[in-house]
Amino acid sequence: MICPQCGTQLRDDAAYCTACGAKQAPPTQQPPQGYQQPNSNTYSDQAYFRGGAPSDGKVEFGQAIKLFFINYAKFSGRASRSEFWWAFLFTSLVGLATGFIPVLGWLVSIGFLVPNLAIAVRRLHDTGKDWYWLFMGLIPFAGPIILIVYFAKESVGDNQWGPGIPGYGIPQSNPYVAQQYAAPQQPQQTYQAPQESTPVDQAPQEPPTDNGQSDQ
Repeated sequence: MICPQCGTQLRDDAAYCTACGAKQAPPTQQPPQGYQQPNSNTYSDQAYFRGGAPSDGKVEFGQAIKLFFINYAKFSGRASRSEFWWAFLFTSLVGLATGFIPVLGWLVSIGFLVPNLAIAVRRLHDTGKDWYWLFMGLIPFAGPIILIVYFAKESVGDNQWGPGIPGYGIPQSNPYVAQQYAAPQQPQQTYQAPQESTPVDQAPQEPPTDNGQSDQ
């Protein structure tokens, strides 16, 4: 590289010019061969992990019901907060409407058992928790409250169950989403001004010798 101030030829990793002392701009880092810059479609391409829901996780009541039945026994992936609570409202209303008819209410409860468990597991995945956290509901009094708190939490970043909602959380180790290329950091170099050459110390001179003559 060449110093833009004085035109001196420098090393490629030089931080300062050895001639004029001007600070040099760091060299531009090029991405590795084969790297592809992530685009805005990265998350939409991973719709599988949300069972067909939008990448931002926002669904309306009708869409939540549709996803509830499409992902009837899907225990992998993630479910957003709106998807879970709209489905919860739907199943609660159906349960209240059919609860007055014993046989029909019993059949509806059996039919909703698997999808209710599936969407609960996916909602836990969306908050960074595994399926066995459902057993918290077996703890008397406190267990259901703890689960409700987790079901009401916002989505976390990318995790092992799929990509998170863009703008929420910090991406974690996720094999499904391309990672931003990070250029290696250059070590900080402290500039040292060139030292002027100092003359070599001369040997001390011997004092003049007395040849035996003294002042008269």
